[in-house]
Amino acid sequence: MRFFILLILSLNITITAFSKNTNLAGYYIDNDGNRIEGEFKDFSWEFNPTEFLFKRNERAPYHQISIEQAKEFGLLDGHKYERFNNFSIGSTERNIFLKVLAEGDANLYSYKDENKERFFFKLNTNKLEELKYSKTMADGVEKEDKSFQTQLWQNLSSDNVNEKDFVKAEYTEESLQRIFGLYNGTETKLIQAGGSSTFNEKNTRIALTSGYYFGKVDLTESPRYFYGPEFPEFSNFRIGFEAELYIPLMGNHLAFFTSPTYLFATEVRGTSNTDEEAILNFSMVEIPIGLRYYLFFSDKVQLFANIAIAGDLTINSTLNMDRKYGGYPEKELKSMISGSVGLGFKYSNFSVETRIEPYRNIFRDHMSLGSNYSSYSIILGYDIFKK
Repeated sequence: MRFFILLILSLNITITAFSKNTNLAGYYIDNDGNRIEGEFKDFSWEFNPTEFLFKRNERAPYHQISIEQAKEFGLLDGHKYERFNNFSIGSTERNIFLKVLAEGDANLYSYKDENKERFFFKLNTNKLEELKYSKTMADGVEKEDKSFQTQLWQNLSSDNVNEKDFVKAEYTEESLQRIFGLYNGTETKLIQAGGSSTFNEKNTRIALTSGYYFGKVDLTESPRYFYGPEFPEFSNFRIGFEAELYIPLMGNHLAFFTSPTYLFATEVRGTSNTDEEAILNFSMVEIPIGLRYYLFFSDKVQLFANIAIAGDLTINSTLNMDRKYGGYPEKELKSMISGSVGLGFKYSNFSVETRIEPYRNIFRDHMSLGSNYSSYSIILGYDIFKK
């Protein structure tokens, strides 16, 4: 338990330290056109916001700024929202903030509420227009109305965008951004705002990892021998690498990952209730494969959580027992597949993660022995490849 507490505290301290250097610096423009710079408390919303918390300097308190007070706001790196007045949503008309996804000769916007996500566009100073899309069911068959493809073709046809691009277009943020990027040319400005979008334009990532793990083995043996020896908690270094493949869904929030890691422990000594000694030696290459979810705060700052299943390759891993009333055969360690959960923080190319593996049987081939190996790890990573 103390190891678990240590890991959580370490992660909390690390996140706090990074957070002090990654404030959400930004601005908002008031109704008189004045640009006020400062810092946002948060820039991650599931749905389009109607207000935000903002302070002008480090010492000032946060104040709530409503949609009636700001006609635009955003981070200094370009992620922003614009206000549109008397906007029709369903049967109501109200002021809303639209998320800006692309800027140039043609601008792309999005609006998301609990019902669905809508996209809008505007050419130069023309009126804002909704890109039309709908799904309906008729006689058990789903039908799609992709009128937005025709709208795009009528308004964005150019030497940079051909007919195939419009036909292939999907009603998603990534697909529409690609169309607007082609139309606007190399000077286009593609924008993702807050935690509900992706900041990662890469598909794969490889990182070197190192860290420290804390382990505990609880061993039980058939009663016809004696009660299993008790082993103390042990710890050691770990080293490996990690590979990620981002899934092109949900704005690149999801990724498959694997992180092969070398672990070892030597002469971990345990004693039984009859003062008989057991010595545990192991070295293994652990190979977890899992799914990771990212929460983006900016293009550099992310939180992530992951779940994985793990197998391993053991190398010269044994358990030796010395008995008062005769020896006991040396046991070779062969573990079963186990599960793990992790929570981490990433800043630019650096990452830190705490990973917990609550249970693993390390004597799968020995019916007379039962075991529970559990571990907690602090893992540091550095990206060496992105593509």
